[in-house]
Amino acid sequence: MMFVHGSQTVLGRPVPVGVSLSADLGHILLTAGLVLLFVLLGRRLKERAPARAPNGIRPFRAGAQTGISSGQEEKAEQRRSGQPG
Repeated sequence: MMFVHGSQTVLGRPVPVGVSLSADLGHILLTAGLVLLFVLLGRRLKERAPARAPNGIRPFRAGAQTGISSGQEEKAEQRRSGQPG
């Protein structure tokens, strides 16, 4: 459609209304497709992540509490008390 519209404009001919309408419809469909893509992507990201990844590292989950894990707290306490780890 862009080729037809551009060619007609360069040649100084009137552009039919149908060309503009079909271009508008194409843009509307592209926009709807992008919105649907991001909605589905957002749903997929909100699904529950596995407890551990194959490499043993826990994946980041949005909204999860962050901070020091219990294992790190124990190691920090041992360092403070002077006990060997």
